[in-house]
Amino acid sequence: MPSNTILNKKLWFFLGSVIFLSVSLYYIAQAAPNASVVLKKDPSVGLFILTIRDSDGIKDFSLKAPNKLPYSAGLAGCPKTFENNNVSFADPDDFTPALFAEITDCKGDITQLELLPPSDGISRGRITNAAPPPPAPTPAPVSPKTVPSSVETPTKSAETVKTEIVYPVAELNGCKDETECRSYCDDPANINACVTFAEKHNLISKDEADKAKKFSAAGAKGPGGCTSADSCESYCNDVSRIDECLAFAEKTGLMPPDELEEARKVQKALASGLTLPGGCKNKDECDSYCESSDHMEECIIFGETAGFIPPDELEDAKKVLAAVKAGAKPPPCRGKKSCDAYCSQPGNMESCLNFAEKAGLIPPGELEDAKKMLAAIKKGIKPPACGGKEECDVYCSEESHFNECLDFAEAAGFIAPEEVEMARKTGGKGPGNCRGREECEGFCQNPANQETCFSFAKEHGLISEEDLQRMEEGKRQILEMVDSAPPEVKSCLEGVIDVEGIRSGAVSPSESAGDNIRQCFEQFMPKPEGPGPNGGFPEGFQPPEGFEGGPPPGFEGGQPPEGFKPPEGMMPPEGFKPPEGMMPPEGFVAPEGSGEQFQQQFEQQYQQQYQQQFEQQSQQQYQQQFEQQYQQQYQQQFQQQEQQLQQQFQQPPPSEPTSKINTSILGAVVAPFLQLFGF
Repeated sequence: MPSNTILNKKLWFFLGSVIFLSVSLYYIAQAAPNASVVLKKDPSVGLFILTIRDSDGIKDFSLKAPNKLPYSAGLAGCPKTFENNNVSFADPDDFTPALFAEITDCKGDITQLELLPPSDGISRGRITNAAPPPPAPTPAPVSPKTVPSSVETPTKSAETVKTEIVYPVAELNGCKDETECRSYCDDPANINACVTFAEKHNLISKDEADKAKKFSAAGAKGPGGCTSADSCESYCNDVSRIDECLAFAEKTGLMPPDELEEARKVQKALASGLTLPGGCKNKDECDSYCESSDHMEECIIFGETAGFIPPDELEDAKKVLAAVKAGAKPPPCRGKKSCDAYCSQPGNMESCLNFAEKAGLIPPGELEDAKKMLAAIKKGIKPPACGGKEECDVYCSEESHFNECLDFAEAAGFIAPEEVEMARKTGGKGPGNCRGREECEGFCQNPANQETCFSFAKEHGLISEEDLQRMEEGKRQILEMVDSAPPEVKSCLEGVIDVEGIRSGAVSPSESAGDNIRQCFEQFMPKPEGPGPNGGFPEGFQPPEGFEGGPPPGFEGGQPPEGFKPPEGMMPPEGFKPPEGMMPPEGFVAPEGSGEQFQQQFEQQYQQQYQQQFEQQSQQQYQQQFEQQYQQQYQQQFQQQEQQLQQQFQQPPPSEPTSKINTSILGAVVAPFLQLFGF
């Protein structure tokens, strides 16, 4: 903010803040349209001071000189007064035959005016869309039907009100015309009657009526006996009377608390011994003194010492001061609103940008964008009719302004050609017709809308073929797993994922599908913990389909095949004989003549018995080894299958996307799409 405005903005606002009755009386007595435009030339800089007023609040306005682009703006908060101290119009060319103005108030009423070439540096707007003049005075009283009550008609345009005023006006002592009614309401003794009439016919706002009543309750006289806005401002426009004027404003409640607090800071600074810059005593003197760059530092120091310059504004003011000392010429405007209006005019943008760059008022990234905008404007591309990021976000989100914003964004190089093509194809709307990043993020973060967002991304080419193929493979694996799962697992899966929707292609697997599948398998297919009580596996246990390393052929049921013999080397050696000394049982008598034969039979029987015992022991040992190996092999394969399952349904890491968009559905839709108007 240029420093010559800091003191003016903070120090002298209270001189005009004590709003008195004359503002209300103006509307009451005139019964005129409630919108006005005045251009007053400032001879020191050759620019105009623009003042627009509308008691119903100003929604937007436009001033258009012949054969030139309009100077227009939309105003937030519906202010009743707008002022720009530095407006550039060519005198008299821009006023010939007339400069046309249009004001839309916050009730939707439109007032059209024309401003003729200035006389003595001033041009006042003359309403061109007003109704015919009121009828000639008649002795008839005011008709209730002619002037309906405020209950019947809450608001009216100024033109309608003027036609409804029928003279003489009984409520105003029977005044017969506009001049006589004005004279009547200029008398402080008639305040209550005039305010009541104005409220009844919606000629003033509630806020203005409240202030008028407060002034009336205070005796209809302000500091120094002033009785009008002009006389009170004239009296209080002297720093020596600050105590008296602030005391009156605080007592009557005519000054808002925040403004009163700022004024108190100035009062405190003066009471502490500080003097106003250059010894100025009123608003005009301080304006004139602090406008000079030679006095800028002095004015900033006073504002900083008095404590009414916010830290961020103070920092900018010091940057401006340093730039001016270095020889940079600041734009000829005062205050943020004034400079916003001045610098928004295409003819002033370059000089404002150059100064802002030299003063370091714009961050590098924003500076680069500003230069792109300036280059586009120089090419003849009309920028959107908005100012500032927030206002342009709102403006460009409206469908009627979409092409205008897109054309300018493309010309300025804010978006790539392929994104422009996509934006035109979609009409600037996201899934579910959402508009803007915040709205579309909120829409796509709702699980119920993820399929809509995915379909939108797929339809408009926001997902790569590789990503689509990976998604299709995931769907195929899910369906195969469901179809081959045991009944209990299948039932569980159908309860947590939309199997039929996935099968038909109506829906895509959600990000939680992998976890849900794993939980179902863990719940109904626990990992084997060891052989069963009889040396086998748990009852009902079956290895998975395709299990490699199952029991050898013939070992079904966990038993060796019929005729199984231990491996070679586990049999008694050929010619095996009982250990030496082994004899038949005591008392055993062999048949006569059968000694050698008996010995052979005995060895044969002994070998058969030993062979049977040996085979039984070998078979048990082999069975145990087989079960241990089989269990270990199955356990390993089970773990491998579980790991594969988890990997198949785990979301890809965001740090390694396979396309220009994030692999999640939300990222696929929002990331590239709604950055189009972030300039």
